Order: sequence, then structure tokens, then C-alpha cells
Amino acid sequence: MTDYSGVSVEKLLKYGYKKLYDDKEPEVALATYANVLERNPNNIKALVYKAASLEKLYFGNKDKHTANIIDEANECLSKALVVAQGRGDRELISFVYFRLFVHYFNRKMYQEAGNFFQLAKDHDYQDATMSMWEQRLNKKLAKLKSEEKDNTVEQLNHLKLDKDPVKSFKVDWYQTPNNVTISLFTETLPSTVEDIIVNVSSNNRTINVSYPIVSKGSEFQYNVTLSNEIVSTNIQCKKFTKKIEIVFEKLQKRTTWHNLSEEQTTTTDKVKGKDWSKIIIDDKDENDNDEEDGSADSFFQKIYADADPDTRRAMMKSFIESNGTTLNTSWDDVKEDKVETVPPEGSELKHY
Repeated sequence: MTDYSGVSVEKLLKYGYKKLYDDKEPEVALATYANVLERNPNNIKALVYKAASLEKLYFGNKDKHTANIIDEANECLSKALVVAQGRGDRELISFVYFRLFVHYFNRKMYQEAGNFFQLAKDHDYQDATMSMWEQRLNKKLAKLKSEEKDNTVEQLNHLKLDKDPVKSFKVDWYQTPNNVTISLFTETLPSTVEDIIVNVSSNNRTINVSYPIVSKGSEFQYNVTLSNEIVSTNIQCKKFTKKIEIVFEKLQKRTTWHNLSEEQTTTTDKVKGKDWSKIIIDDKDENDNDEEDGSADSFFQKIYADADPDTRRAMMKSFIESNGTTLNTSWDDVKEDKVETVPPEGSELKHY
């Protein structure tokens, strides 16, 4: 190990600069600048050229091409900038800005490099190589801009050609006295239920549901502003074979929501009678723990509890309109026409 104890800081700085740029010995230069910083941790030139020594090792030595090396170089430059700004020395500040430009340029981070180059110019940095660096930077930025434009066009063309199933999905919902469940029917389901992310706005009404679609390299997105507030801290996600369900807790318990979202409106001038497609499905209270007794009622309740929203609507519509004589589980069969009463064999229907 070289003994630098009897050498002045000024001589060490010159020696390190010679070893770095003339003799191409960045490791010796690094040790030299490290010695200066042991004596004076805020020496700006030592910080800047220590960073340059680390960069030479990073780009010129495969064994030194590690994140730790380049991160340490960046830390040296960042500290040098803080020290220069603390002293209010415009010349030193411009010098550090220029070295930060070179640092990011060599890392091919041209946007960041351009920002620091402009800051160096704004602080009147003087160097014979400035015009050369500016030409190189402008070429890189122009190429980068062209590549970004080409990528944007390619992505747009891809979106036009690819009929992404993420955008075609069916939304349904139902409610219990205390909860609201939104069902999203889609062919592009998440890999796991843990992939589903639900964000709720500060007003506890606007929600965003998202998850990655790995096979498409895209993302599923569903947004809605609810007609009423929910408890944002109690959200459950469930995944099924053809849908996902998001279960929310109502902020105001035992209230009936007339619409899922604030954009929905109920129209009565075109449809006479009950609009079964918009019926609110109420389960029995979650706290009702009556045991099943094996009766027809309990059998009906079990089918109803396990059914999807369309099946529930079909069951309710057919059962009520037929006065309890018909139970149909197919919404497509019963949604258009009224379900007629079919009296048991051997009896006749009487109107009172």
C-alpha cells in the first residue's frame, strides 16, 4: 500500500488525475482520491474524480461492472453537488453539473444527461469540449425521440389489430342488507386472487379494480363511482371459473341501494310492471345462523344462495309471477314474458 501521509492534498489531487487520465490506472487513482477524502471528506475535486475513477472501473473492467460501483460513483457526485451548493460557489456548482452530465451520458441515460448539461450551461460552465459534448448529446436525444415515436406507433397499431378481450366484459351486481357484490364476467382472469388490486378514493365511492394480464402483456381495468359510500378497509376478492367478485361492506348498514353507480337512472315510462333485470337481490341477514332442516324451503334457499345473479332473478320472477307454482332457474326463459300460474293437477285457478 502506498504511503501518502507526507504528501499534500494538492499534490495528491494532481497525482490522482495523472494516474486516471494519462496512465490509465483507475485503481491507483481511486486509492489516491480515497486518501484525500479521509483527510477532507468534503473535497469537491476528490469526490468528483473518485466518481470518475469508479466509472472507469465500471465500464472498463468486467469484474467491477456491478451496481455497487456505479451507485457509489453517483453518491460521490451527489455529495459533491450538495457541498458546492452549500458553499454557493457558482463555478464549482457548474463543474459538478457537468460531471453529472458525463456520468449519465456514459450510462446511456440521455434524458437525465440532457437535464444536467442544460444546468451546466445555465451556470456558465466553461470547457473546450462543451460544443463536442452538445453535438453528441443532441444526436442521442434525436435518436431516442425517434425510437419512442416508432414504439408508440407500433403499440397503437398493435391495439388496432388486437381485439383485446380485456375491454369486453360483463358487469353484474347484487346486495345484501350489509354488503354489495360486483361480479365481473371476463375470459381474461387473473392468475391468482392475490393479483387483484382494488383502490378506493378518499370519498369512499369511486373504485378501481385492476390486475395484470400476463398472456397479453396488458392490464384489466374497471372503474365505477358507486351510488353510496362503502367501508374502504373491508374488501374481499373472489375468483371463479368465468368471473371475479368484489365484495364491499356498506357504510350505512341495512340500507337499500337503488343503483350500483351514480350514473345509473331508473326509467318507468317505457316499461310497465317490475323491471326484473334491475331487481335488488337480498340474501338473508349474515347473522342469521338457522340450521337447514332438510325442508323444501331450505333446499330452495341453498339453490338460491349458491346461484349467480341471473339465476336468482329467474327464480324470484318465476316464483312470484306464477304465485308459487313455477320455479325456473333460466333467466333467458323468463326475462321477456310473464310467467303464468300453473295450478297443480286436479285443481283450478281462482281469481279473488
